[in-house]
Amino acid sequence: VFKCGASAPKSSSQARRGPAANAAASTALYVRAATLAPEPFSTGLPPPVFLHLAVAEKAGRVVAYGSQHPGGRLVQVSLGELEQMAPGDGAKGGGGGAPVLADALPGGTHHGAIVSMDVCHNRPLLITAGGGSDHTGRVWNLRKCRCEITHLTQGEEVTAVALHPLGFVAAIASRDRVRTYHVLLDALRFIDEALLKNCHGLKYSHGGHAIAAVSGITVLVLSSASLAITHSFAGHISLVRCLAWSDDDTALYTTGTDGNVCSWDLVAGARCDDAALGELSR
Repeated sequence: VFKCGASAPKSSSQARRGPAANAAASTALYVRAATLAPEPFSTGLPPPVFLHLAVAEKAGRVVAYGSQHPGGRLVQVSLGELEQMAPGDGAKGGGGGAPVLADALPGGTHHGAIVSMDVCHNRPLLITAGGGSDHTGRVWNLRKCRCEITHLTQGEEVTAVALHPLGFVAAIASRDRVRTYHVLLDALRFIDEALLKNCHGLKYSHGGHAIAAVSGITVLVLSSASLAITHSFAGHISLVRCLAWSDDDTALYTTGTDGNVCSWDLVAGARCDDAALGELSR
């Protein structure tokens, strides 16, 4: 059941009908959009269930979000095409009068919550990780406003992502390992991997030579070339939620759900005390 808060553009026939008839027709129009299964979804899988609808009345478009294995999809369709449909068109997909649903955003979208993201300093790229059953990492072009790469992790839940400052290498973490990839034009190509359980945070250093990683309450620093662990820091008493490098990459700052903000000196390989933290800030 969908609640429609906007009405479709009125045609000449609608203008002759009363307000109640127009409202009923508009509601039927949007519910009809929610039950479509036209050609783009005809993959031999069960028809999608549209969970949300939004109407751009002035643009004459309906945007809908539908769920279908292996993921959801944000699509758009013309109001004019919906008005021309005969009753029953699109109910089974591929009908003669069924309108074609197109991606609302080029390249598609995540169908679950976004659990991690990172931007690149030297290229207009953004990488995001879809949590839960999404199982994808996506690379977005910020200038073109579209998803250019969708990387499926073969059933593994993606927990964290990071982009190298130059934008040509990406790191993706799952429940038990961290992998690095070359960022190509339309795909990610595997480079290396390291076993690392419960990793839920990644961040490249400004120079790109190191990767900060979070494994539970432990903060690790990995070599970006070999993925070998170079530093291991313990001090938080609950999950670490945020990582940040100092401008010269000699210190790492972390925050946790315990309310603590910690600073780690990578030269000395130890936690900074308050006085040392004050020196670093100056």
